Amino acid sequence: MQKILTKKRSLFAGLVACLMANAACTDGASLEASDEVSSETQLLTGSGAPPVIPAMKYLAHLPAEPYGEQALAKLFARGTVDHVPTGDGTGYPVLFHSVPELNWLASQLWGGKTLKVVSPETHPNGDPIVVLDNKIIKTPAGAVFNLFDAYVTRSVVGDLDIGTNDKGQKVLPPVGELPLVPVSFLHEPIVVDGKPSVILNYFDDSSLPVIRRILDEIREVDAVNCPGLYLGRAHARRCVSLSCGEFPSAILDFPEHPTFETKYQWGFWTYFLLNFGQPAGTTCDISKAVATAEQDLRDGGVTVTLPVPGTN
Repeated sequence: MQKILTKKRSLFAGLVACLMANAACTDGASLEASDEVSSETQLLTGSGAPPVIPAMKYLAHLPAEPYGEQALAKLFARGTVDHVPTGDGTGYPVLFHSVPELNWLASQLWGGKTLKVVSPETHPNGDPIVVLDNKIIKTPAGAVFNLFDAYVTRSVVGDLDIGTNDKGQKVLPPVGELPLVPVSFLHEPIVVDGKPSVILNYFDDSSLPVIRRILDEIREVDAVNCPGLYLGRAHARRCVSLSCGEFPSAILDFPEHPTFETKYQWGFWTYFLLNFGQPAGTTCDISKAVATAEQDLRDGGVTVTLPVPGTN
């Protein structure tokens, strides 16, 4: 096992550069795994994760449609969270606007997120104490490494306590409209609203400096007609001054302001999808949710006709 953990660490730099730069990563020489690696990673993660369902691929393709990114924004705005999901969440990325087929390539690297209950105690609202493992590296045998930790809560983003930097300053959460970060391949900014989300805060992750700059929020797309399917948004915090009390990130930071005063800028990076599984005897039909998003756009003066999703 120690040998496998050592190999995990050696993959960090190339992995994060690939993920954060939205590169079309494949399992080439840098991700070549022996049977030993595959078997041990399978032991780390187990099996029986929910599948990638057609609704996920439909939603991942929406950015290529006219006003598709705006439709995703409307779907997220109408999403709900009445609990924190736990267990294996199979992932599918929504990284690309013009060539959504590349999302499949990225999905061969990123497997999703595992939310684990780590304490018999609960939050004041009754939610369990949950932490995240990001299922990052897929091996040829289909196993994954769990990398990058996050603290998971259910709240409004604006109420979140992100953490404290090395200057002893509280890091404020994102609010309002967020521009795209430079590494994003999407086209539309998003708005952080005042509705609750399940929030994944990576501030205390110690693997790489860039990871602690990420904040995810997820909402269930349609809890009635497709329980267990979540749409997520990843936000990134950039240091735009000469010093922010944290180790700099070459991927995100640029000193736009020539001052040593701490200046952060939150931006929107990408959408993603998570399937925590549908209860036995249920199906996933997102057609009503998509139709509602379409109508929301029309009510805002946008003439749009989206493809009709199927049922699975």
